[in-house]
Amino acid sequence: MYQPLGKMAFSCCSDEGFVEKIDALKRDTLVLAGMETHVCVQQTALEALSLGYKVHVVADAVTSRRREDWGAAIDKLRHAGAIITTTEMVAYEWIGRAGTPEFKGAMPYLKW
Repeated sequence: MYQPLGKMAFSCCSDEGFVEKIDALKRDTLVLAGMETHVCVQQTALEALSLGYKVHVVADAVTSRRREDWGAAIDKLRHAGAIITTTEMVAYEWIGRAGTPEFKGAMPYLKW
């Protein structure tokens, strides 16, 4: 299922094939993590929002060299309509309920 896509544009959405791959998966929501929150993550999120995707930015899974850039980007993305979330929030939303094999399998990673 995992197929890495190379990119040269700051926004993934501007690189050839990215949007087509997402559309082929029939998904309307993107969960973003990555480097340079104020550059690549921000530009990808803003373009995805403009294309009609719901965008979640995982605040503790994105970074910038300078804290000021990270904070400004998170604020800008929140005001643009992105949902700011955390790794643990995403994990529990995806797992959905306790007592399942998925829940039990995730516990070593979530309870450290």
